[in-house]
Amino acid sequence: MDTTLGEAGRLLASSQSIMITTHVMPDGDGLGAEIALYHYLKRLGKNVRVMNPDPVPARYQFLDKTGVIEVLGRDSRNGDWSKFDLAVVVDTNDPRRIGALWQVFEKHAEDILIFDHHPHLEESSAAPTPRALKIHTTVDVKSSSIGELLYRLFHQSHDLLDPNSSAFRLTPEIALGLYVSIITDTNSFRYSRTTALSHRIAADLIDYGLQPEEIYQNVYSTKAVGHLRLIGEVLGRVCDAPYGSEGKTVAWVEIPRSLRQKYGASSDDTQTIVNFLLLLKSAEILVLIREEDDGTIKVSLKSKGTVKVSDVAQEFGGGGHDFAAGFNTVGRLEEVRDKLIARLSR
Repeated sequence: MDTTLGEAGRLLASSQSIMITTHVMPDGDGLGAEIALYHYLKRLGKNVRVMNPDPVPARYQFLDKTGVIEVLGRDSRNGDWSKFDLAVVVDTNDPRRIGALWQVFEKHAEDILIFDHHPHLEESSAAPTPRALKIHTTVDVKSSSIGELLYRLFHQSHDLLDPNSSAFRLTPEIALGLYVSIITDTNSFRYSRTTALSHRIAADLIDYGLQPEEIYQNVYSTKAVGHLRLIGEVLGRVCDAPYGSEGKTVAWVEIPRSLRQKYGASSDDTQTIVNFLLLLKSAEILVLIREEDDGTIKVSLKSKGTVKVSDVAQEFGGGGHDFAAGFNTVGRLEEVRDKLIARLSR
């Protein structure tokens, strides 16, 4: 059921044991948001646990210096969680994207609360629920990030969630998570979902003692020489094809597994390479096609604000934002590329 921020606040306030998660291959938005929510709820005296389907990438480990994030199947602590009041999912409303944790939630949670800023998942794609599980969905597709959405929640529901505090106030740990969520999902305030409110929230978060330069270094200045050499070779292979009738193009790069391994780069190292294509004046649609270690083909799609690439991603079984989306598939990289570019060029 659709749930307002106020209703979400009341659900959090009435729950005592809460488990938080985000999607597979977690990014700065999901990780920052769940860390912020964890510290906020712990401050309120809640029994909180963070359990993810995948480990935290190296460049985001500074967010979790005390090691509160557990990985399903690898970590086990915090006592008996055979039953808990509420499961909270951030940065996805697709049950398939949290893996086996969805089955854990279905079995043990009383309610599931989803915070997202991606379009609602179509009912035909949703995972079935074997029992009368109450799923509350708070989605704001205009929000720049989950960090921005949670900041609004904390501010709007302050009197309800934190009645013992006379004024709205965060902690540096909460502010850090929210700030990382915002800067990573806006690509440092470059994307179309960035608003004046995004900047005002970021400014307020900095006032809690955050050091933007230090955070930037932690998130972005993490690459080895081999990674830069990989970028150089990949950008030397940029391809494009005509799009529309006004001289626009579709631009793409491909990263086969063998090329990534040649430079000792991880899959996480390659995620942001598509952003270099934003520098191309003629390119309206930008595509990154990469082969994972297990042979899965991961495709990232971006546009400069006129083409809804989420529609294309959905055709291939994926989804995302209107102007930034993606999908995973199987097959030969070349075959996936040819099929996708043919679809984008028509």
